Amino acid sequence: MIDKELVKSRFSKCISTYNNNAEIQKRISRRLSKLIRKTTKQNYKNIFEIGCGTGFLTNELLKFIEPNNYYLNDLVEGMKTELDKIISKKHTKNYTFLWGDAETINFPDDIDLLVSSSTFQWFNDFDTFLTKANCHLKQDGIIACSMFGVNNFKEIRTIMNKGLTYPNFSDLVNKINNKYSVISTYQEEYILYFNSPIDVLKHIKYTGVNGTNSQKWNKKDLIEFERLYTKNFMESNGKFSLTYHPIYIIARKRKNWLFEPFYVAYA
Repeated sequence: MIDKELVKSRFSKCISTYNNNAEIQKRISRRLSKLIRKTTKQNYKNIFEIGCGTGFLTNELLKFIEPNNYYLNDLVEGMKTELDKIISKKHTKNYTFLWGDAETINFPDDIDLLVSSSTFQWFNDFDTFLTKANCHLKQDGIIACSMFGVNNFKEIRTIMNKGLTYPNFSDLVNKINNKYSVISTYQEEYILYFNSPIDVLKHIKYTGVNGTNSQKWNKKDLIEFERLYTKNFMESNGKFSLTYHPIYIIARKRKNWLFEPFYVAYA
């Protein structure tokens, strides 16, 4: 089970450093926003965003959607200050911040679009969440998300033999397709390069994505980490790689749970 209090603590501590270090998360939000605009082409009135963070995806969606109600959720209460800055510059003034764990809080009803970027990998029971979300979506409502696949942070997991368990792409698509009609999927990889293994650790710390690691590092641990990272992942130019593997899925609530045929479009 993922320790949500530890996850909350890690992200709370990186609010001031997140925007300047989470370039990949920003790219993922832009990609997801473009896929929503290209694939669904609907006029969304009630949007519910889960794990909004400092507002990367929020900012992108409000460039082309003017919802009547925008519900924004995050595990960290302090994110509201960052969201206020974004909302104040947009047409949408009617937004509600829902603080708490999205697996346990009450959802708003009549949702046209449920979105989430780089969050669902922190859930303990994704199946139950999908059922819960279905109950609060309008007929033909859309769920659009990005989360990470099996190659995400493969360098860290190889060296430390710990971390989140990421889903296989086809398994994830099938899981969502069991409850929704999947209409678009996409996956890609980004590789960041750093000057040292310590810089890799700093990047992880400054973006909060070490949310499951409670290890207290000593000098010996750092030396061993540097040795193994250099041995396994130093490039010919002396740089050190770190892989991100985002998966994007857009699905529609089924009109008829029992009889509507499954459909998967692999982008």
